[in-house]
Amino acid sequence: LRLAHKWDQAGLPPDAAIGWATVKAAAARGVWEVGAAMLNDLESAGVPLTPHHFECVLRACDRKARWQEALALLGRMQAASLRPTSAALECALRACSKADQQEMVEAVWEVLRAEVANPSAPLRPPMRTYNTLMRALSGGIGPKRVDGARRRGAEQVLLAFDEAVRLRLTLDETAYKHALRACDLLGEWRRALDLLDESRAAGAPADVLSYGNAMSACARNGRVGNVLQLLDKMRADGLQPNAFCYNSALIACTRASRLPQALSILREMEIEGGVEPTTHSYAALLRACSGAGDWRTAVQLLRRMERLELKAEAVHYGLAINACSRGGEDGKIMSLLREMQGMGLHPDVATFTTALSVCAANNQLPRALSLIERMYSLEVAPDVATYNVLLQ
Repeated sequence: LRLAHKWDQAGLPPDAAIGWATVKAAAARGVWEVGAAMLNDLESAGVPLTPHHFECVLRACDRKARWQEALALLGRMQAASLRPTSAALECALRACSKADQQEMVEAVWEVLRAEVANPSAPLRPPMRTYNTLMRALSGGIGPKRVDGARRRGAEQVLLAFDEAVRLRLTLDETAYKHALRACDLLGEWRRALDLLDESRAAGAPADVLSYGNAMSACARNGRVGNVLQLLDKMRADGLQPNAFCYNSALIACTRASRLPQALSILREMEIEGGVEPTTHSYAALLRACSGAGDWRTAVQLLRRMERLELKAEAVHYGLAINACSRGGEDGKIMSLLREMQGMGLHPDVATFTTALSVCAANNQLPRALSLIERMYSLEVAPDVATYNVLLQ
């Protein structure tokens, strides 16, 4: 790059060799401005540009997440009747994904589809290209996305996976991981189980995360038996289930209203698996207690979290309070509410409404009005159920 700069300072015209060396160096250093300027100089000097020149500059854009410049380069290639390579499209996908430009990822995907469908000379991308595409699309299913956007992102990942299958690309471990994560989010447990079997048959055995995603997909549908079978399969494959896997089993038990089995899995998790339960583990258990109205177990779980120095959050107390309500233990509700407020935790509208129902049952209007004032001070908006209880 220094020599190219000297060449330019000396007023010497660019030639093909100098230009090619410069764009390659620009790609390696991520200096997209230098690469783009060299493309302009070569074009002005009448040196024919190739797709590989553009690919180098796109690599530089990829390194710096310059998605706008990457898309402009693709447009410039199209205007010059130059077809992008698979590697060039991968660079554009990564640049858009790094900049969190999901709509632009889809735009590049359309370019890829058009190149693959080109009737005269269809592009034959490697599996790496579709793995890059699925990873870029996976940016749309991150935890910061709203649920609707996450579902759409997951659906697109599976569409890309199916495209790779139709193109008869050799699916690898990475491809199956992306697809299994999408199945997890969508709750497509049957397809997740099929993908696990396919990956084993293809010589791409699943790892702990892949098993965890399949278990989570089953758990979303309360498929306790399938989750437990996957735990056994993991051990048979020499894999040690982690907290994510055990939590999926707990969630499945909760969805299937199997509190005793959930408590048994917790013991197995600690004793046999040697895995420490997480706050998510206890949230799943407390949700099962809430559904069963088992307030004693719920309170015991809260105390156990204290002993393990796991910090209970508002959701844990809310579930315990709901368990007390369903179990007819009104006396515990107000004490748990005071306890969580003493810890600086803010009850949600459902927890406040449960506490108000205790006031209604005991004809404690002043206390109910005090709770309503507390709700407004915390900016917790009452809902219809709240007002119905208050009117009582």
